[in-house]
Amino acid sequence: MKHLMLILILVLSFTKTGFSQDNKLIPEALKIRTAFDKLQKDPRSAELQKKYIDLFPGNSEIFKKVFCSPRFDQLYDRSDRYIFKLKSLWNSYPDLIGFKLIRLCIGFKKWDADAIGYIQKVTIDFANFHIDTFITRVNQLDNKEQITLITFLADVENINAYKDYQGLIDNLKKHHKSDLAAKFEKAREIRKSNKHH
Repeated sequence: MKHLMLILILVLSFTKTGFSQDNKLIPEALKIRTAFDKLQKDPRSAELQKKYIDLFPGNSEIFKKVFCSPRFDQLYDRSDRYIFKLKSLWNSYPDLIGFKLIRLCIGFKKWDADAIGYIQKVTIDFANFHIDTFITRVNQLDNKEQITLITFLADVENINAYKDYQGLIDNLKKHHKSDLAAKFEKAREIRKSNKHH
């Protein structure tokens, strides 16, 4: 009987914890988590893929509320899985994902750990994997936005060990975008001289 009572208490406490966590999530976080969970159950569903991308924050304010909460709640704890999920979807929706990633990077302006760092990593990976889409999107930006994006992508703890960044510069040169590559090189040199991390 004691074992049965203990099991019942454990089940009720887990149920209550899950329910109370749902009550604490802001609507955007709850929608993203729900869309992610559905997509995990049916990863080939084009409808669920698109819904997840549509619900994923496209501006830095909402992104920070969902993934960078000052109280380390919302989706902070597992932000990596939500953010890196975009990598499994970008072959089907490169333009949509590229647009969101670039807008987020422009909004952040400055590197930070965890979720913002994950977005930076996913964006560099996206740029190297979908270089044509990346170039098209970057060319649509005005000069100030380009500089903000490029400066953010160069803003890492150890720029000398950042092989993906050099890979992007090489990739841009292969695609005859030396002027854009030069902006990335200049941002790297500025980052090397700035020791703020």
